[in-house]
Amino acid sequence: MKNLNPLKIGKYTLGITFGLANIFLFGFIISALCAHIDLAGSFAIGGLFYLYIAFWTNIVIFLFLQIYGCCYREKLKQSFIGAAILLINIPIAIFYVFFGICLVEYFNIK
Repeated sequence: MKNLNPLKIGKYTLGITFGLANIFLFGFIISALCAHIDLAGSFAIGGLFYLYIAFWTNIVIFLFLQIYGCCYREKLKQSFIGAAILLINIPIAIFYVFFGICLVEYFNIK
């Protein structure tokens, strides 16, 4: 466990969760704009479900990085920076939720 790079763990987790959130958001927008694609409701429900899973995944990885940094003092700074990188997801996720709710109301998705 001493060979882990906590900074890379934080960056990869941010990149993966951000990328998947964008897939759900843009999939929802594209399917809502195209009349022949009727998947907007599925993307909306899937996006909210993904948000729930991503929230708990980020919390677990955040706590892991904090504990790892406390256990291996030589990696403390890297662990805290990696955990701080994960915190970038919070305002982005809040924006995506409000933006998604506004889009669902605008397109009258049921």
